Amino acid sequence: STGGFSRTHIQAECIKDVVRILKVGGLFWFSVRNTSLACDYNKSVEAVLAELQSTGSIEVILKNKFDYYSYNVEQQDSTEKVAVPGLERCIRKLK
Repeated sequence: STGGFSRTHIQAECIKDVVRILKVGGLFWFSVRNTSLACDYNKSVEAVLAELQSTGSIEVILKNKFDYYSYNVEQQDSTEKVAVPGLERCIRKLK
């Protein structure tokens, strides 16, 4: 999922539903923005993942910062790259 999970779209609690329908061993990869506006949302995601880990339901197999998206801004004599940071995670269902 890229762009679906965010503070204005799919809420962090819905990760539990994704895990519920995954087969054991199934993977769920998702990314969210990693900006100041998304700080509280990322804390919610971390809380949900910690809860699922504490019950032995999942393992987090990847957590990586990356450029969520980037684009070039053309100016008279130069090009400036603008990048919005993101955070990707991949989890595996254990039971």
